[in-house]
Amino acid sequence: DSAAAEDPLVLDFRDEVDDAISKNDLVGLRTLAAREVETGTSLETEVLDFQTRVQELVDTTFMHMMEAASMAHQVLNVVELGEPANVSLAQLEAAREKAQTLATGMLERQLADGDPDELRRAVGCAAHAGLDESVIAPGRAMLLQLAEEDLQEALDELDYEDPNPNLGNLIAQIKRAKLDGVAEANITYAEEVLRTKSQKKLAFANKTQDTLAMKDAVESAEETKDSELEQAAMPVKETLKSVVEATLENASATEKESLRAALQSAPVVGIDSESVAEATTLLEELDARDASRARLQRLGEEGEWDA
Repeated sequence: DSAAAEDPLVLDFRDEVDDAISKNDLVGLRTLAAREVETGTSLETEVLDFQTRVQELVDTTFMHMMEAASMAHQVLNVVELGEPANVSLAQLEAAREKAQTLATGMLERQLADGDPDELRRAVGCAAHAGLDESVIAPGRAMLLQLAEEDLQEALDELDYEDPNPNLGNLIAQIKRAKLDGVAEANITYAEEVLRTKSQKKLAFANKTQDTLAMKDAVESAEETKDSELEQAAMPVKETLKSVVEATLENASATEKESLRAALQSAPVVGIDSESVAEATTLLEELDARDASRARLQRLGEEGEWDA
């Protein structure tokens, strides 16, 4: 072993093995065992010795990972790593059972909590773990019910007289409705309302030329992924871009809130120039100055500052 101990390639290989073991990296161990090396070298002897040890290492590493994995999706990751690494069938079966137990508990907790995003994750995990559809069905049903209710609420809260409504919630609920199996007719109706409202926003933005109204209208139109609306938003986007560029060029002479609006709109129209960084610094300085003035004024009013 003295020749091997001197060989830097062997030493590097041993470091890689130790690293893979310390990280519980099954795939890494398998890759190391399959390494092609020059025949007749001390590294070849090292790799061949390692190949006889690797199954035992993979088994123990797999068990360490199993013990450490507390969430169903983590255990499923372990199972997927264990399969190509030839972990014994008994161990894989035990891991699958553990994943199913954890996924069942996760699903029960999320059914009680009713958070749609977490519940969707739990349903996905339960399906991935191979739980019976009868166990998963209440989760799917609850997701559908919540999505239907929230979509209706988003439609109900829209002010039909408002020329510049906030459409963020409606857009989010339509996306959820598609994920959670809401009836096609309900989604189509909501999308029609969204289209009409987006057109209204674009018209309002065009008329007022207000920076934030234009930003909001363009973002809403693009969020809908409706090609007609995206096309209709192009002239507004061009105007917005011109306004932002002019504002940033003249940042030092611009009123603070107009500058803030231009900076918020810059990413929407793809402006990421040096002028953005300069204007951001300027705005931070203006905010700090105004905060300092307000603080002095407050102290003066409380009689703690003798101007």
